[in-house]
Formats: sequence, C-alpha cells, structure tokens
Amino acid sequence: MRETLGVERTEVTCDDACSVADVVQLLRQRGDVWDDVLNNADLLCSVNQELVALDTQLSDGDELGLFPPVTGG
Repeated sequence: MRETLGVERTEVTCDDACSVADVVQLLRQRGDVWDDVLNNADLLCSVNQELVALDTQLSDGDELGLFPPVTGG
C-alpha cells in the first residue's frame, strides 16, 4: 500500500470523535489511487499495533495501521 500511495505515513485530523471507518473514508476522499487501495472489504486495521474492527473509536494520538488482506499457502 505504501508503495502504491507513495507515502509511509500521514496524519489525519477529525473534528469530532471518529472511528477507524471514518478515517478510512477521509483517506479515500484524497483521490482515485487512495480510493482504489482502501476500497476493500478485507482491509486489516490496527490501532496502536492491535488488530481492531472498523467501528473502533479512535483517541487523540492513536496510531492507525492499514494493511491489505494477506494470503497464505
């Protein structure tokens, strides 16, 4: 994802309390590439290095990680 988007990290500011899903939606609004990469129902998310669901509420200073789905074999 970072190679496709051309960034290793970015900061997002929410006006009110927001969830992981809210931040994903804000990032998707940055344009076509962002929308394509983050428009995946199997997107894995972590907050402060713990896997979480999209409805998880974020607090000021939280680190949100977004990962493509992984395959195994």
